[in-house]
Amino acid sequence: MDISTAADETPSDKTLMLAYAGGDTEAFETLYQRHRRGLYRYVLHSCGNEADTAEIYQDIWLKVVNGREAYQADAPFTAWLYRIAKNRLVDHYRQHGKIDSEEFDEQQSDITMIAPTLQPEEVARLGEKREILQNALDTLPEGQRDVVLQRHVAGLSLAEMSKLNGEKTETVKSRLRYALVKLRSQLREQS
Repeated sequence: MDISTAADETPSDKTLMLAYAGGDTEAFETLYQRHRRGLYRYVLHSCGNEADTAEIYQDIWLKVVNGREAYQADAPFTAWLYRIAKNRLVDHYRQHGKIDSEEFDEQQSDITMIAPTLQPEEVARLGEKREILQNALDTLPEGQRDVVLQRHVAGLSLAEMSKLNGEKTETVKSRLRYALVKLRSQLREQS
């Protein structure tokens, strides 16, 4: 498959993955360069340990390589990639006894208390206090932690997150709001 494009057009992830499945290794290199940083940050923030992150990160890309012929072009590449990552992280959590059994219950929270974004000052403090943020993330139920990382670390859209998690967009959006409220509260307590 020829992935050459006009000078100002870049090939889509789907086009690159299909080209890679057809044997074009340069297409894989482009995909890897495009997604490596976001995926690494997502895995690092999910497991919080650099040694585990390196192993899991390598396993994810190996699964991409081994699964290239099974890739279905009807789903966005990022949703496919992050589903592989999420499944690998769940395996990691199970191996280390870290699966959080707390279920997400939308009925227990007051919808009027939800504030969907952090204030700029809070974002600046987060950069300075990475450890505090990681500890706060670790206290979130798995589903809430995942959507925060998918959105704010991996940079996935709500539609991509919805496809990745197999849930309606409104459910993902609501889970993200609840998670941000909890994070805000915990971070304010730390200040």
